[in-house]
Amino acid sequence: MTTSIKIVIGVLVVAVLGFLYITYFSAPPSPSPDVLAEEVPNGEGAAGREVLDLLNSLNTVSFETDFFTKKEFLSLQDFSVSLSPRDVGRPNPFAPAP
Repeated sequence: MTTSIKIVIGVLVVAVLGFLYITYFSAPPSPSPDVLAEEVPNGEGAAGREVLDLLNSLNTVSFETDFFTKKEFLSLQDFSVSLSPRDVGRPNPFAPAP
C-alpha cells in the first residue's frame, strides 16, 4: 500500500473510534428519580402528574394476608403432575447429520 492510502485508513479509523467514544462513553447521565418528582411550571406535564398521582395511590394499597392462614386455603391440595425428563438433543443441532 502506498503511504497516502495508509494515512487515509488511519484517519478513518481514528474518526470511527472517536465517534464510538462520543456515542457510547460520553453520553449524558440518565436523570435521577428526584427529577421525576419536580414541579412542572405553567401546568405542563399533566400526563406526568397523573402518573405520579396514580403511583402515590398505589403506594397506599395493602393486602390482607390472613387469607393464607384460613382453613379453606390450607385444605387446598396440589394436583400438579411431575414431568419425566426427556432425551436431550444433539450437542450441535446445526452440524451435519451422521
